Amino acid sequence: MTSKALNAIITQVFAAFPQQTLWMMINLHGSSNSMRRDRCIAIWNEASNIEPGLHDFVVEATILIKQLDTLCMHAVAYGQNKISLSAHFKSFKRYYANQSACPILIPIQSQMQVCLPPPPVRFSLSTTSAHLQQQTNNDLPTGSTVKLSAMINKQGALGRTANKKAAQAGLTTTGINKMPPKNYYDARHQPFPDAVVTIHSFEDTIDVLSSLQRPKKIVIRGSDGQLYPFLCKSQDDLRVDSRCLDFCHLFNKCLKKNSETRRRQLNIRTYAVYPINERCGLIEWLPNLCTFRSLVTKFYRQRSSNFSEVSPGRAI
Repeated sequence: MTSKALNAIITQVFAAFPQQTLWMMINLHGSSNSMRRDRCIAIWNEASNIEPGLHDFVVEATILIKQLDTLCMHAVAYGQNKISLSAHFKSFKRYYANQSACPILIPIQSQMQVCLPPPPVRFSLSTTSAHLQQQTNNDLPTGSTVKLSAMINKQGALGRTANKKAAQAGLTTTGINKMPPKNYYDARHQPFPDAVVTIHSFEDTIDVLSSLQRPKKIVIRGSDGQLYPFLCKSQDDLRVDSRCLDFCHLFNKCLKKNSETRRRQLNIRTYAVYPINERCGLIEWLPNLCTFRSLVTKFYRQRSSNFSEVSPGRAI
């Protein structure tokens, strides 16, 4: 029953917010675990039945996942710092050149963060009676206050007695007598930005970093004309990184609740991490970012030292 309930919830969320939910489920679609992969596909198919327009979106998303997996796992010769998308991934380049693909959201952090609604309005007989009594006492003469308080208490006692008798008789209140739910949320609340930036194309030049896994820096051109760089990392399970960033998001929310931390503007600078499968994934490239290796290499070159020949005793 629990798995069915969770599947139903995720299906409804995917049908309502497919652009954001896609990137949160992308690692399940590429998982080596057949059960996880089959459940992900089943949820996408069920959501397509709820929203028929999602069928083409799911097809395009599946193609994009395969292309990104191929790009991440592509082996690059040592010493090669740049590769061409049109030369090494012709189908990928051709697919997005014709502009026939369904728009898919660029998974930058600003478009993926959920904005929760304000706290719900809670209704209860005790709080409503107390509020009514307080407001009316301010408007009535002093002699009427005791009578009004007694009347409210009497009405509350009568209501509780009637509800108790109805419960003992096996009756329930329905229709006009049914109490409204305690929590009311604004149905117009939008948890994500209304105008989203989608993938328009991919830049042809791909930079290859010199670290151990030789990750590739790709640049996506958005529908707004701006460029959005990402790091395609292979031979690494980014699911741990993704969960670590989720914890940092929660920690930032806690920092915002405290007046002193808000005044000092304390926060952890975070970024988006989306595993494609257990082997590779995408990492949002932060602007004005320098890798630790590039800084250390520059330092050793100033000292006329070869980075690969530095002994552990001479390391920083």
